[in-house]
Amino acid sequence: MSADPQPINPATAADTPKRHTFVLLALFLGLAMWFLWLHARHYDGDAIKNAVWNRSGPGIASVNHPYPGVWFWVWWKVGESFVATDFDSRMAWIEALNALLGAGAAALAASSLIAFGVRLPIAVGSALLMSLTHAWFYHSTQSTEPIMAQFWMMLSVRFLAAIPKHGVSAVIGSAAAWAIAVGAYQSYILGGLGLFWIICRERKHILPWLITAAIIGTSLYVIAAIGSGARDVRGVIGYITHKPDGEYWGFIRPSALLQLPFGLANALTPPWPVTRDWPGLRMGWAGLSGFEKGVTALIVGLTMLVAAAVAVLRVPGPAGRVKTGLVVVFLCGMFAPFYLLPYYNKLWLLPLGAFGLAAGLTANAYRRGGLILGILFVLVVGRNFQQTYFQRNRLDNPINRGAIALESTIGPKDLLISDGWDASNVYNVRNPGRPNFRLIYMKVSLENLNERMAEARKNGGKVYIFGLLEKTPEQFELSDVAKRGKRAWYPLIQSFKPKGKLVWEGKDKGVIGDLYEISEN
Repeated sequence: MSADPQPINPATAADTPKRHTFVLLALFLGLAMWFLWLHARHYDGDAIKNAVWNRSGPGIASVNHPYPGVWFWVWWKVGESFVATDFDSRMAWIEALNALLGAGAAALAASSLIAFGVRLPIAVGSALLMSLTHAWFYHSTQSTEPIMAQFWMMLSVRFLAAIPKHGVSAVIGSAAAWAIAVGAYQSYILGGLGLFWIICRERKHILPWLITAAIIGTSLYVIAAIGSGARDVRGVIGYITHKPDGEYWGFIRPSALLQLPFGLANALTPPWPVTRDWPGLRMGWAGLSGFEKGVTALIVGLTMLVAAAVAVLRVPGPAGRVKTGLVVVFLCGMFAPFYLLPYYNKLWLLPLGAFGLAAGLTANAYRRGGLILGILFVLVVGRNFQQTYFQRNRLDNPINRGAIALESTIGPKDLLISDGWDASNVYNVRNPGRPNFRLIYMKVSLENLNERMAEARKNGGKVYIFGLLEKTPEQFELSDVAKRGKRAWYPLIQSFKPKGKLVWEGKDKGVIGDLYEISEN
């Protein structure tokens, strides 16, 4: 890049609004087709609950993502008359909504950049780059929640770009869209400070934006609280302050700061082989070969170099303030993966979107910015062709094989004790009404577990434990149960090992996890 930023090029004669519309539509349709073609069959554990299997109507979820279940329910009602009712067809239809939202969010990002004065090729390139990253692609092909929030966040930014033309109505639209994004995924509240910084360039817009965001945001969460059973102010406060994943500040570890660069790199493209789970920095790094360590270090280093360049390079004019606001969104958004888990892709979508928009504004301000953006695009997309795009599309995978193996062994009256994730989650959703005890959702209580076991046996059923008894303390520490602050389950579950009879080992069935039957005495 040249040492000094170049003025943002105004739209050329060829860059007409009509041409913009055609290109943005092509961008949306192309990405939607890509996401739909490669929709996931290796299901994310948290996604399966959105299959609306029990047809019980729209469900308000917990405070960390109250409304996606409602949107998924509405989408299911749209297709209920023609979508097959088997599990995989339902999942494909639910995932189709996220494919459209992921493509729509990318088109909105490109449209925002164009409105901010970015040249069309750079705007489209930036949108393609962010939407074809590991995290964005993953959640556009699953039925998880955050891509909904990303859509509304990009719509909020698009309204910001329309303020010079539409004034206060665009200000209100931006605040409303951001509030809805927070209602879809709570961590998007971290993006508010950056949006507010952009709004503050015009003082007359501050009050309308704050009032709109406060009214809509508060209303959404009060309605969610009431829908979850709150009947008074104390109940509403209890809903809003409840943390389903553990106590506040319960997961913050100083070591997470060292892992954030690896998490950001993973959000772009997995720097380590995807054929193995990444158990954290220390154990993960130790498990890499010398060559793999070199590749991982190179990808993480380049990621940090690009992130630093986007953050510090100056963008002249009004676009500079917009870029600063987006960098604030990026930095604030990183608190979520720092707080919970640096490798949790859901939590990287907010900073990833802000990073992509800021990268587009930065590239547009420098003579060779478009070239560097193109090189970055080739590197990220090329790597993801190997690591990401075709990894979770096959129907024959350990998650589905595990569910089928459980179905062939466990009867309708038998109790299945599991972490509640992956194969056991698919089994539970495919077999509604069967007894189950999912540690990830249950309060740590041996008394409660014993009561459920006694109830199953009283009704003529057996008791099985799947994917838990064979774990070492180190392996359990890496599980989703432990990451959600429920480590105390480990010794309680292990206390049943003397009563356990191995039914089958997962490795014999191509499954992750062993199945044990627990005797009464």
